[in-house]
Amino acid sequence: MNNNFKKMYENIQISDKLDDTIKNAIKEAKTEKNFHFFKNLTIKFFGTVASIVVIFTCVINYNVAFANTVKNIPVISSISDVLQFHYDKNIAEAVKQNPLKSMNISAKNNNININVTNVVGDNKDKFILYTLKSDNTSLKNLLIDKFSIKDTNNNILIDSSKFRDGIVPPTLVNQDSDFLVLIGDKHFKCIVSDIGDSISNYSQKGETYGSIELIALDNATIPDNISLNVSSFSEEYNTNYSQKNYNKFVSNFNRTPISINGTWDLDINSTNTQAEKIEEYNNIMFSANNTDFKINYFKIYPTYIETNIQLGKNKTSNSQCWSIGTKDSTREDNYNNLPYLIDENGNKYMVNENSFQYDQKDNSVTVTFQSCYYKKPKNLYLVISQLNYLPGDPYTNITPIKIKIK
Repeated sequence: MNNNFKKMYENIQISDKLDDTIKNAIKEAKTEKNFHFFKNLTIKFFGTVASIVVIFTCVINYNVAFANTVKNIPVISSISDVLQFHYDKNIAEAVKQNPLKSMNISAKNNNININVTNVVGDNKDKFILYTLKSDNTSLKNLLIDKFSIKDTNNNILIDSSKFRDGIVPPTLVNQDSDFLVLIGDKHFKCIVSDIGDSISNYSQKGETYGSIELIALDNATIPDNISLNVSSFSEEYNTNYSQKNYNKFVSNFNRTPISINGTWDLDINSTNTQAEKIEEYNNIMFSANNTDFKINYFKIYPTYIETNIQLGKNKTSNSQCWSIGTKDSTREDNYNNLPYLIDENGNKYMVNENSFQYDQKDNSVTVTFQSCYYKKPKNLYLVISQLNYLPGDPYTNITPIKIKIK
């Protein structure tokens, strides 16, 4: 496992009384031996792209001892399971400060019970945490399959039968888990995930822990009151990114996965009782590679950061800059040259999946990053190591520049 992940864990701070427990868990875990130029993106140069996916770094899975120990600590046990899957320093700090909505909403049908235990996030990105249990002992696993999310006016935000994205976010690639990535019709996106190795987890505990991450795209917002309507569960997804797991299931059990249909309706009120103030910085000028730029705005939200940057022309070649880095699956170094944020303590906040939006009219790009909101850094910098021009080399790597935001 990458040493960066290990360092993240050794830097986790939850509470003073947990120091010994965490240290012991990390020590125990050390002894264990086993721990997409645009994907699906068609763009005319200077065309407008509007897609944002918020996904958090997946790192706690490797440290089984740590995860199991944390589960027994009352302060964070209610969401320790989801932390094993969705994790970054900002969200960990949010959990420490406890800005979450605890609830116990359940529905049972056909011997399957779904229980929503917590909601974490805000009106742009929200995690619905749940557990799944079944009285059917022959099931090898249990995953949410077909479902919809609606507002109080019965408007559909997400419908799993409409579209399923076959592209796994890069932080989830090669992870031994199941993911269901969906794009809605009304400017919403959703990622459903189980926690850890689902088949092993389910066989040992008889239940699955998971999260539904609901993401508002563009200018949409997530209503406080929503309904989750599930109509099917499955033992394994048969999708592009889960084909390996699907084939493995068939091979191991000599049968295709079972699907269970029914009706499970849950009304969720996720009003955040803690007022959140957005941090905003404007009109920051900088130059790189003989090109002038202006950060029109830089907004720090509780669960993500959004910045809009005015892009200039190279003064020598007169080529127009159209981005500050792209995700190109054909280049091995594409993620290494993405922009990122860093604070005074060295904490990095990475660009979100498919988070570049291009504006043809004013030659600007909007980029979203993981948030540092709850970490409350004193200083924050934007680091850029690639610029993209037309005409010219679309991947112009430069000596990294560090722009102070605050």
